[in-house]
Amino acid sequence: MHSTVPLPITLSRRRDKRMKTHDVQRRSGHRWKLVAAATVVIAGLITAPASPAVAGPPIDTTWSDSFSRANGVLGQNWVEARGTWRINSGQARPTTLVANGGPTDQMAIQNGVTLGNKYIVTADVTVPTGDRTWNGIATNVSTQANGTQNAYVFRIGRGANDTGGRWQVMQLTGSDGSTARQIASGLAKFEKGDTVTMSLSSAGTTGRLSASLAINGQVFLQQAAYPGFAAPQLYGGKAALYSLDGTGVYDNFSIETSSAAAVAPAPPAALQCTPAAGSSYTLPNQTPVFVSETVVDRALASHPVGQALLTNGSDQYVAYYNVHHELVVAKRTLPSTTWSRKVLDTEIGYDSHNYVTMQLDPNGNLHVSGNMHGVPLNYWKTSTPGNVQSLARVASLVDPAQEQKVTYPTFIKDKNGGLIFTFRSGGSGDGVNYYYRYNHATNAWSELIDGPLFDGEGQRSAYTGGQPRLGPDGMYHVTWVWRDTPDAATNSRLSYMRSPDLVNWETLAGTPITLPVKYNQPGVVVDDVPIYEGLLNGLAVQGFAGNVPIISYHKYDAAGNSQLYVAKAAGSTWTKTQVTQWSGRWDFGGGGSLQNDITLGRPSSLPDGRIALPFGCLGSQRTIVLNANLTPHAEVPTPPSHPSQVTTVRNTNPAWDLITQIAGDGGGGNYVMRWESAKSNLDKPRPDSEYPKENGTPLSIITLG
Repeated sequence: MHSTVPLPITLSRRRDKRMKTHDVQRRSGHRWKLVAAATVVIAGLITAPASPAVAGPPIDTTWSDSFSRANGVLGQNWVEARGTWRINSGQARPTTLVANGGPTDQMAIQNGVTLGNKYIVTADVTVPTGDRTWNGIATNVSTQANGTQNAYVFRIGRGANDTGGRWQVMQLTGSDGSTARQIASGLAKFEKGDTVTMSLSSAGTTGRLSASLAINGQVFLQQAAYPGFAAPQLYGGKAALYSLDGTGVYDNFSIETSSAAAVAPAPPAALQCTPAAGSSYTLPNQTPVFVSETVVDRALASHPVGQALLTNGSDQYVAYYNVHHELVVAKRTLPSTTWSRKVLDTEIGYDSHNYVTMQLDPNGNLHVSGNMHGVPLNYWKTSTPGNVQSLARVASLVDPAQEQKVTYPTFIKDKNGGLIFTFRSGGSGDGVNYYYRYNHATNAWSELIDGPLFDGEGQRSAYTGGQPRLGPDGMYHVTWVWRDTPDAATNSRLSYMRSPDLVNWETLAGTPITLPVKYNQPGVVVDDVPIYEGLLNGLAVQGFAGNVPIISYHKYDAAGNSQLYVAKAAGSTWTKTQVTQWSGRWDFGGGGSLQNDITLGRPSSLPDGRIALPFGCLGSQRTIVLNANLTPHAEVPTPPSHPSQVTTVRNTNPAWDLITQIAGDGGGGNYVMRWESAKSNLDKPRPDSEYPKENGTPLSIITLG
């Protein structure tokens, strides 16, 4: 059974000196309250509900130490593994500073409890008032023959010139912090002198950890950390106090763990996408015909990133990144091959999130936005219709304060042709989604709705499966998942709603929704998939079977294998069906742009009433044909969506492993734009020798018939 611990954890915990000095017991309850889809009261504050999680082996052993005893040695099964540790005024402290000859990466190990696969280790750690150092807790500690320790370390620090507190999750080897492998890190809201409650938790045998920070019971950081199976996994062992240089001050240390002996997290089996059914079915072949090709320029080839094509009558626009990483907008009048180009004042790095998008307003002016991943708004607009040379930067559209950390810009046309602009403000795990409406009479933007459409309450952010889609029923439909952290594995809770006008939203049952939509919104959940269970933004795609909404998505089955599922609206509820019987798992996680082993296309109706579910597995493009009751009828190769002149990689240099990139026509014309680039490198630069850095690749427009 593929199991997870509820992570991140919302906790309510006693913090007083009346706790027993040390206490080991077996029990069925928890001192922390682990909850799913419920609001938790913490020290008088209301926090966002915890993400749902699959129950795993029970935490049935607890140990705690308030350090409320006479000054002197730690006692109570504490082992001074590195440095000298003492009780001082009811707190545990190392006593030998590195500056005075003490060792680095000091630890006091609690030797009385061995950690199981599922645990929560917590301590109150005081932030030193001097210059930044690192103090915290350690888990899965093992002492080597030479006396050094291997461990996972969760540590915090704040220096005089730091703009905020800092935290890190590290994998420590041989008590050598200088070579420790950083797993996750970031900023957090604490000051010098604060006492911070730190928790490091294990997610069973999934190989994942979760780190949490709180002050006075208010949780302000919940962060997943994924060591990854590429490095040796740590399991079992002990818990410890940790100090880089001997400046730590600790209180209220506790361990909660499963008592069963820990076993090594097992790497998932390789994914095998066994066909869902027989191959006796012929799909309609709608592959267009190649007519002609026109080269626009040479495009950036260092990484895949979205570029844009827009045709409106005889006017054709392209927005792309050239070999100098500059954003360029070009325009021609069909059928001319002469382009007018405008280089905009922004340059891309290597982030595949930083696509460019564009659209025309009812006056014929072009609006362009792009090259953003959590940065201030990049936006340009022409002042003369049809003249890209008149493109000029627009500093702010509505409110500069909510346009400082922008990602995922998108233009939408409403039913009357009006222009709507939407984007995420904030980061992955704490962002909100704003929608603006353009008034072409006044050339001004305003908020379409009062505030954001989605609000993760600082605990998570919503990722939509594409922007609201106008369906055959005349309603706008949108699906989304919630993500707790930048770790792609922390998506949960597949959800859906619809609207007649993008302003007034309702559930599948027709119940009005009060905006903004929050995590515990009643009536919108399609499948309450927990974090770490295979739900991924981009792998939840909504289409229609006739006028009926249908959603395809990926998650893990009870055995931990990757599977495809389909949810079909049935009145006011959803019928959910597993449509594959695959073995193995695509075990994704971490931040940055992923290389997807699995892809999903939009489900749609077939002429005979069946449903086509296109997907990709390990590069093979297939379609599952579903009966009306969602049982698989056949699985066959997916007909090409474009002719070979578009899709075939033309690169002949064996040193360059390039892929074809395609942009459809945002104006609905019979054109596509193609170029080639290196594969994703998790938004990081790759060696110059691995792609045509100086000359890029041809960017061309292909006419289809």
